[in-house]
Amino acid sequence: MLAIDPGMTTGVAVLNYIGEVILGTEMRGDPHLIVATLKEIQHEDVVVEEGLPTRDNAYLDDLDAHLREAFPEATWVRPSEWKNTPRSHLPLPRKVKSQHVKDAARMGREHLHQTGHRLDV
Repeated sequence: MLAIDPGMTTGVAVLNYIGEVILGTEMRGDPHLIVATLKEIQHEDVVVEEGLPTRDNAYLDDLDAHLREAFPEATWVRPSEWKNTPRSHLPLPRKVKSQHVKDAARMGREHLHQTGHRLDV
């Protein structure tokens, strides 16, 4: 699954269906190029963190629009839906150092749990 935490620095995590982090990376720059790169990652499911409705940031609005167009099947979740759940406190591999990638991975794990997958991490 592909988990995306959009931001000025976008956290990306690719997880298998038992919640293991296969790939974690950060992306910055042109929203169009970020989304074009994300579309190249093989995935069967996509979860994206939804930004706060009160934010005033044209860059993030543009990034969200590109993500919605590229991944119409994606599940969008608010931070309150995954933060402070038991899955958000499970340990991550040492290779996951960036907070942006950690957030994407933890959000992805919660999404897997919510969609009926049994985590084995």
